[in-house]
Amino acid sequence: WNTLSARHLPLRIKVLGQQEVWLNDKRLELSFRALETLVLLALHPQGLTPEVLHGLLYDDEGTTLVALRSAVSRLRTLVPISAYPDPYRITVPFTLDVSECEEAILAGNLRSALELYRGALLEKSDAPGIREARGYLEERLRQSVLHSGDADTLLPLAETLRDDLELWQALHTVLPTSDVRLPLVRAQLHRVTQELRPSYN
Repeated sequence: WNTLSARHLPLRIKVLGQQEVWLNDKRLELSFRALETLVLLALHPQGLTPEVLHGLLYDDEGTTLVALRSAVSRLRTLVPISAYPDPYRITVPFTLDVSECEEAILAGNLRSALELYRGALLEKSDAPGIREARGYLEERLRQSVLHSGDADTLLPLAETLRDDLELWQALHTVLPTSDVRLPLVRAQLHRVTQELRPSYN
């Protein structure tokens, strides 16, 4: 029921491997910085002060709070966001695929989590808050899948992350010798091992 209801919420944000923002069934075209800002606000639905948002968004202090407020004001013309001096927060009900993925992991529904995890959270973003959330989600999913020991969840995550030696090793261990996927897994395990092996001239 929650999933069905979520599809009808005004604002839908997808940033795992793909980037789509929909408001009232209209797709929004956002700059990358605006998208980073929106995602940080979605990750903190209780709201963020300008100072905290600044620290999560910028890796240095070259951008002033005045510039940040101007950027949020421009974003507000597209997405309902509360105005300063109140904490910045999204003021309409929304879904964020990152949060949905985390909820699926917490519920032990790894297959649903993997369907949501189409790739890293805004992989090209260097914003400190995005980097932290990206690493946390990936490692939380990795550890849950590794702990499961289930080939049907290990394989899709190994294919998504591609170069994760631990996942390929775990998959190789759990697959029976009769499994038709074993040659593929052995080939990938060989590839990753070779790439990780130091080369000497």
